[in-house]
Amino acid sequence: MRPDKDPKRADHLSFAIEDFSKPVITEIEVIDASGATTSTSIERRYASVGVRSLAVHEEIVATLYQVERTGPLPGVLIIGGSDGGPGAPGVAMLLASHGFAALSVSYFGVPGLPPTLENIPLEYFQRALLWMRSQPNVDPRSIAIYAESRGTEAALFTAATDPEVNAVVARSPSFTFWGGVTKAHLPGRPAWTYQGRPLPYIANTLYPDFILTYLWDKATGKPVRQTPLFLEDLARATEPDKVSIPVEQIHGPLLLLAGADDQIWPSAMMAERIMSRLRLHGHAYRDRFLTFSDVGHAIPYVYLPTHGNWRDSPFAIGGTPEGMAQAQANAWPQILEFLLGTAERTRLSR
Repeated sequence: MRPDKDPKRADHLSFAIEDFSKPVITEIEVIDASGATTSTSIERRYASVGVRSLAVHEEIVATLYQVERTGPLPGVLIIGGSDGGPGAPGVAMLLASHGFAALSVSYFGVPGLPPTLENIPLEYFQRALLWMRSQPNVDPRSIAIYAESRGTEAALFTAATDPEVNAVVARSPSFTFWGGVTKAHLPGRPAWTYQGRPLPYIANTLYPDFILTYLWDKATGKPVRQTPLFLEDLARATEPDKVSIPVEQIHGPLLLLAGADDQIWPSAMMAERIMSRLRLHGHAYRDRFLTFSDVGHAIPYVYLPTHGNWRDSPFAIGGTPEGMAQAQANAWPQILEFLLGTAERTRLSR
């Protein structure tokens, strides 16, 4: 499926959903040679019938999605990326539809929280886990974390410092901490703090060659590729291992997903750095790394049109519509299988 006049291999953002609680309706119309017309509509929902939501405004700002069921449910803490706001409610609704208690947590960009991804205390995510474990309908011994993009930094660190987290799914991940981002999408103050202090990170530096490329692309209407900037930052980092997240301390398996054509940052390379560290330290779990060719930063997790438009975005995403379509047929089933399998093994090990 593609919008009219959409270039076949245009860089694109994923199909936009403004309200995940509403059904996605596709209208199909067929006209035969005689001019006769027939049509139908297909309705698809992120949340199945019976999924309920609970807004949380205590020590955290979040929304819990779950179904009514006898006995506690396995939990998943969901951390979105640098878009901020409500996190990833679509993922939470989908997981709730498959029997999870899914908490989509906000950490900046909403009232009561920092406006930008700067100086976010990582203790905030530890509080989110404590809140989940205090809920009577959540199994406190079976909680995983799902995270995307910049949120994977917080997810991996939180799991490494909490031995009760039993699995992590990291989409388009980083192996290290990066600096904060201002409202103007410029390098900002430290992104993360812990115990009142900024954590060491690799800073983004706007090198002259990147600035020239950015200005030229903006003038010609072409989205800017940010991955070369991150690669240059990594090449100039003197001691990158000192700011690596200690993923080997996670007490459970990791599932990493990355697009080989990620133009936001080099997630496939950074995911391999995570896997190398796990192997080096003999991580005794079933860790997996899935990489998808012709896929950029956004790896879709449901079946939606993969053709789209730039929509005034200044940054390239990467990938092709065909690659995205193949990825979404593979990624979500494996994410679900991974989380369901972890929850079942946790249940059987008691």
